[in-house]
Amino acid sequence: MSATSGPLRSTRLADLVNTLDPKLVAAALGMDPEGVMIYLADHVDAGRPPIGTKFGAG
Repeated sequence: MSATSGPLRSTRLADLVNTLDPKLVAAALGMDPEGVMIYLADHVDAGRPPIGTKFGAG
């Protein structure tokens, strides 16, 4: 296992969780849904308006 395999695996998992249903990803990989939510919370849409603006929540 190389030194970059951990971050690469995390990046791939984050991509799956953010493009697909996190519950499906968790089921497919044999994980708890709470385990993949960490990767979902680490992603912010580039087109999302900032909080506190006219169109952003808050």
